[in-house]
Amino acid sequence: MRGGWRRPWIKLYPVDCLDGSIRWQLESDERGVWYDILNFAAICSTPGLIADKDDRPFPHSFVANRLNIPLELFERTLKKCNEEGRTKEDGNGIRVVNWKSYQSEYQRQKPYRQGADDEKPEEDDNGELGQSMRQVWGGLGKRRDYASPNRGKESVAIKWILEQGYTPDQILGTYDKMKKDKFWSEKHLDMQSVKNQIGAILKGANDGQKTKPQRARSITTIKGNEPAGEED
Repeated sequence: MRGGWRRPWIKLYPVDCLDGSIRWQLESDERGVWYDILNFAAICSTPGLIADKDDRPFPHSFVANRLNIPLELFERTLKKCNEEGRTKEDGNGIRVVNWKSYQSEYQRQKPYRQGADDEKPEEDDNGELGQSMRQVWGGLGKRRDYASPNRGKESVAIKWILEQGYTPDQILGTYDKMKKDKFWSEKHLDMQSVKNQIGAILKGANDGQKTKPQRARSITTIKGNEPAGEED
């Protein structure tokens, strides 16, 4: 986790905490564990995913020790959270469902104001490039259940791809194809990786669509060099 992406704070609504469904879904000690889960997910490398920096799951015993609670209490709370749809476990770790709702408004807007190497993304431009960038981001928003951990760098990558002549549909199609791969299926797929693969993936798709060459027709001739018909 050291050196990973860090969230300064997470967003919680007092009314939801005091009067929401959590009050009857979880006991008092379990609610404390739930808030610890949110805090732990906030400091891991992938936002909202309790896992190591390579997106591999921590053992339950490690997480319980990190939260300084008994393993039985952690697993009891996690079981309830999974059943109620607050979390889900997969091959990468413990994922907080709807993580975006716990993101502060400042943190959500920060990538718009600060891009990679202080370069401002151009998605606010009303020109064709800006419209295409917004179309790509709109498609990504429908595919992801979390906010980009580095929207600035991803915007720079999207801008570069578009400037090479690729369309938003081709970019999103490449994203979808990469997400079907086992390696990316449960990981955060950033647009820098799409940038590195889009040429090869689209070339492979185009090669697969090429029609096979047809067998040339064999023609025999008779007197006067007139075609007599095809030979099988």
